[in-house]
Amino acid sequence: MYVNVRTADALFAYPLSVDSEYEFEGRKGAFGIRCEKGTVRVVRSFCSEGICRHKILKASGDSVICLPNMITVWLSSDAFASDETVFDANGIDDISY
Repeated sequence: MYVNVRTADALFAYPLSVDSEYEFEGRKGAFGIRCEKGTVRVVRSFCSEGICRHKILKASGDSVICLPNMITVWLSSDAFASDETVFDANGIDDISY
């Protein structure tokens, strides 16, 4: 299993089998995730709401999106798996704020 991260500028993938913390630069500031015991959670985000910090990713397809930072995090069985599976495409073709 892999944790995939898409920022406004790049795409990253890390094996979920390795416990570690990763830092990314979002549009609003630093954004960090912690991979631990097969789970992923957002541990740092400098957006005003902090909603993304409340979810723990455990299974393939689980995702969290930080709109202010323009960062998407999702789990998949393959590295760099498409993040198109993260979004429900029922008529939504873009997100803006």
